[in-house]
Amino acid sequence: MSEIRSFRLVRQQGLAWRSFSFAHRDDFEAIQLGFLQILRAAIVTNRPLAATMRGLAEEFRGGAQQDVRRLAGQLEAGVSLANACEQFPSLLDEETILAIRMGSQSGLLVPGLDKLIEVKRERLRGRASRPRFDRLYWISMTVVTLICWTYLMLRIYPILTQIFDEFGMRLPAKFQMIGFLWNAFARLWPLILLVLLFFSAISVAKRWERWLWRKWGRRVFGDGFGPQMPPVTLEWIALALRFDKPLSSILSTLAKYHFHRETRSRLLVARNDIELGTPAWEAMSSSQLLSPSEFQFLTSHEKSSLQAYFLESQANQNRVLLERWSALKILVAHPLLVIVFGLFVGLISISFFEILVSLITSLS
Repeated sequence: MSEIRSFRLVRQQGLAWRSFSFAHRDDFEAIQLGFLQILRAAIVTNRPLAATMRGLAEEFRGGAQQDVRRLAGQLEAGVSLANACEQFPSLLDEETILAIRMGSQSGLLVPGLDKLIEVKRERLRGRASRPRFDRLYWISMTVVTLICWTYLMLRIYPILTQIFDEFGMRLPAKFQMIGFLWNAFARLWPLILLVLLFFSAISVAKRWERWLWRKWGRRVFGDGFGPQMPPVTLEWIALALRFDKPLSSILSTLAKYHFHRETRSRLLVARNDIELGTPAWEAMSSSQLLSPSEFQFLTSHEKSSLQAYFLESQANQNRVLLERWSALKILVAHPLLVIVFGLFVGLISISFFEILVSLITSLS
């Protein structure tokens, strides 16, 4: 099947940017792009979705293969496509699940998939030039630092402490600080272990991870949208204009299934105002779905195709800003991690150097 060959090429693109052979696994964006392409082809050609998904599963590896097989089982059991996809957050992100659900509810599944495929393809094409949040990088630095620190404190620290006691000398302040930190770490180790196990379980159970991020993560860390609307919101409003769908119906469906809490509230307010007779653009502007400049443009141009093109352009602009913000956070986080570990290792090195200087001075 030509779609399968297309997916294999997409997967090769997802692997091409990786630097190390041990990380040879399917990229998340490549998995989603291949999945969406096969799904669209099956819908357009009226192929059985369950059988198509089982065939696609053979092209994946590891957890993605198991997820696609379970998804096919859900479809065979009569579960709707949107509900089945909702159960596999490790396979599909929130934006993809929202697009599938919106398309199923509004009758715009194929146009919605076309737009999402275009977005995923552009994101995958520019993946090599963007920084990644690599958990392996963070975990490896933490593990190496802990191993070195544990060896120093269990094998070397007691010997040096005993030597200073025998000579009746006082330990340097920095060395005492290292001992204090180690004692605190040793007392809190059971709690630290429980926290690590909790977050490890959450990272494996993607449903709980998604729920926690929706419930608390966005409140604490934000999501980078700022004053801009999430791109997917503007894209679906543009699709409604292109295919003459009622805006109130699209806003209602978006408000029901959107993954962003604040956007859901704005969508509900706009939908209620439209049903009460307020003009659509005015209702969306008053609910802060549209900026003043967007509202001015949309009200001054009545042609729906031009309005849809403008909204799509704004969505692309917001998406670029969001990706730049995400890249900036990663660019800042990695050096900060290196600085923190560097300061800690520097403190250990200086304290042990002071120990040696003190011993040499006293013996001379």
